[in-house]
Amino acid sequence: MARSVSSGPRKATSAKDSSSGKKPREKTSAKKESAKKTPGSPAKKTASSKAVAASSGKRASAGRKFKLHKSAGQKALPRTAASRSARTTAASRAAAARAAAPASAGHKTSSERAVTFVDPRDLAASGSVQESLAHEERTGTGVFAEDSKVLDVQDRLAEKAHANRSRLMRKVMAAVGIIAAVVVVVWILFFSPLCRVNAKNVTVTGTNQWVSEQKVKDLASYQINKSLLLVSSGDLTTSISQLPGVSDVSISKSFPNSLTIQVTPRVPKAIVKDKSSTMSVVDKDGVVIATVKKQLSGVPLIQVDDTDKELATRAVKQALSVLASVPTSLLSELTQVTAMTQDSVTTQTKDGHTIIWGNASQMKLKAVVVEDLLSNKKVLGSKKSIDVSAPKRPILK
Repeated sequence: MARSVSSGPRKATSAKDSSSGKKPREKTSAKKESAKKTPGSPAKKTASSKAVAASSGKRASAGRKFKLHKSAGQKALPRTAASRSARTTAASRAAAARAAAPASAGHKTSSERAVTFVDPRDLAASGSVQESLAHEERTGTGVFAEDSKVLDVQDRLAEKAHANRSRLMRKVMAAVGIIAAVVVVVWILFFSPLCRVNAKNVTVTGTNQWVSEQKVKDLASYQINKSLLLVSSGDLTTSISQLPGVSDVSISKSFPNSLTIQVTPRVPKAIVKDKSSTMSVVDKDGVVIATVKKQLSGVPLIQVDDTDKELATRAVKQALSVLASVPTSLLSELTQVTAMTQDSVTTQTKDGHTIIWGNASQMKLKAVVVEDLLSNKKVLGSKKSIDVSAPKRPILK
């Protein structure tokens, strides 16, 4: 029983071809592909329309074949190895025919090359799943392959524990090294003989007859044999400043173990003699530097009733201020100072001249006028009194 079905330009297939086991659909498809590759083909459709037409024709052909088998009452024959081999051979021939086509016919767009449908029934059958798995297990490939990089869990845990122990040991060693270095540095700076101050390394400067070097070193002796960092400069300054003849003290340290004490002594400006004939050497601030038994050369004498009380009066303070402002060359010529009030400071010179200073104001000008008059014998003449309480108008008597 034969029956033909027509759809568009495609040719009808017969039941005889279908029952004989041949594949007219594959031949038709091969012929169409040869016609597409042949140069000068009369087809004028675009690439996309050809792809759609070919797809529609294949689906229609498959539908017609299904209807013919169903209407003829034939059952689908089981697929045997021979039929599969025949289909594989036909597919190989079609591929060879496409490869033998002229090179000029192979210039097709991406859309034309992509439109190639394969019937799963035409594919060669592969081995069973069990056979594939067995082959992979035998050859050591696939999911059963053993990865040499995969370690046992216990080995991995042991390796991790070893790494943690190594890291901990490194940290402990670093901490021990740091602590040892700190201990060594502390020992060197605070306890080693290298930084220890001794008597030979203590230097005292600025001393005079009123402040002896030995007294200063005696006060600094409690700092001997200490680390230079442990020497208290503040305590040492306080103890040395208590010496009567010291005006100021500065301490300097030189590593590793040298100590220098700079003393600024007080300068005597007058000798205060009280009723008991006790003579006290004082500086410009009225601080008693020392006591002497006889008057010193170049230091004028101030007669008072009570030393402590008189040093606190304004008259004596003004007299000391005048003496502090007098040049050293002129001060050495003065022998005695009297001050009944703060504005009546008077001094006596070695050659018998009396100088009335008044108070301590304008002392620079007053000192210049006095020195000029004492050096000018023609102007001074036989006069013995010089009043410079008003320095711009000195009075000679």
